[in-house]
Amino acid sequence: MKPANDGGFTLIESVISLMLLSFITIIGYQGLIFGVNQWRNGHDKMQFQYDYHQALGWMRNKLGSAEKVVSPNANNLSYLFDGTTRDLEFVARYERARRGGLYVSRLILDENDNSLYVSYYLHHPDVVRKLKNSPPRRVALLSNVDSLRLSYYGRKPGGQASWHDNWQGENSLPQLLKIEIKTVDGVTHQSLISVLTSNNV
Repeated sequence: MKPANDGGFTLIESVISLMLLSFITIIGYQGLIFGVNQWRNGHDKMQFQYDYHQALGWMRNKLGSAEKVVSPNANNLSYLFDGTTRDLEFVARYERARRGGLYVSRLILDENDNSLYVSYYLHHPDVVRKLKNSPPRRVALLSNVDSLRLSYYGRKPGGQASWHDNWQGENSLPQLLKIEIKTVDGVTHQSLISVLTSNNV
């Protein structure tokens, strides 16, 4: 009588081994995907923080060199500084040393692509006339922005210094600008910017 071969695996043992190997592979793959997602989320948050501080630095630099330029459409002595809760237009030099020309900058949120843009053009009558046929150039400052809210601190005629939702047609510039940005992930960032005009430096 031929003895039974005890050196191999039975079919049931092979199936169980394959099932265990499949479970281990699935668990390992899910752990890998989880780790990649966590890394990606962390990277995106760090990238936004970097971009946010870059955009904030640009705004501080330009608003820190704002100019008191009389609005061309004003009946009284009001400056070209048009601020609402959703956008802002002001005049600043693109070189602090007073050698550069004056540029009109407009900060606005494009809700179509959730990006914060700045458009700018040279403050010159010929350029303003050409803008009627072609919009000014714009540059993206910050992406992944869900909402933007601006507030202005200063003294308006006949009142005390306080926060306002708009600053339009005034004969002075605000002292502070509060910017509140909410990302598409629901995180809110707030910052204060001093509007220190170069006329007063």
